[in-house]
Amino acid sequence: MPSRAPLLLAIPALLVSGCGGGGGGGGEDDGRAQAPKGSAGHAPAPVAGDRGAAEASAGPASANEPSEPAPDAGVEDRPGGPRDQAAVALVRRYVTALDGGDGATICRIVAPKALRRVPLPRRRRTCAASVSASIGYRNPRGSPQWRGAAVVGPPAVTRAPYGARVVVPLRTRFADRAYVSREDDVVYLRPKGEGWQIAKPSAVFFRAIGRASVPPTVLAPPR
Repeated sequence: MPSRAPLLLAIPALLVSGCGGGGGGGGEDDGRAQAPKGSAGHAPAPVAGDRGAAEASAGPASANEPSEPAPDAGVEDRPGGPRDQAAVALVRRYVTALDGGDGATICRIVAPKALRRVPLPRRRRTCAASVSASIGYRNPRGSPQWRGAAVVGPPAVTRAPYGARVVVPLRTRFADRAYVSREDDVVYLRPKGEGWQIAKPSAVFFRAIGRASVPPTVLAPPR
C-alpha cells in the first residue's frame, strides 16, 4: 500500500503560497493610500490645483532674495511727474500764443467763462479775432504798449484743491521802453479731462491788451 505522508506535507505549502505573502504585508487593505514612488531622493511633482505648491514656487528663492516691489500707483501724479510737466507745457504755450498774437489758441486753452468777463479793448465777431486784435493795443491813456513776452526760467508748479498754480518767470518787452522788464507771472490751472485748462487770464494777459493796471482778483486763486 503506498504511503500518504508526502501528500499531507504538500497541502500546508499550497495554503501558505495562496495567502499573498512574500514580503510581510497583510492580506487586508488598511485604508491608507500608497504613496507613488518618485525618482530617487525627490518628492513627487505638484499637480494642477495644488495651491500650496504653486504659492511656494512663486516666492523668493531664498530668505535673502527680496520679492519684486509693487508698482507705484501714483507715479503719473507725483511732483514733477507727467501731470506737472503737462501744466508747465500749457503755460509755455499760453505765453507763446500771447507773444505771437494768437487769439485762437488763447480762446482754446483759457476757460471761456472767465475770458468773457474781461473787457477787451477791441471787439470782433469771434473770440479769436477779438483777442488777436486786442493783443498789443496802445492805450490812449498812456500806459506802456506791450510788445511781447518770453519764458526765461523753469516754471514752478504747486498743486492745490482747485488744480494747480504755476509761477513762471517772464521777460516782457514794451514799445516805449528801451529795457526789458523781468517779473513772475502767476497762472492758475484747473483739471480738464486728462489735462489742464487755464482757469482765468493772468497778469501778462492784461498787460498784453494794454490795461494800465492789473485787477487784484488776478492773483486770487479761483473758486
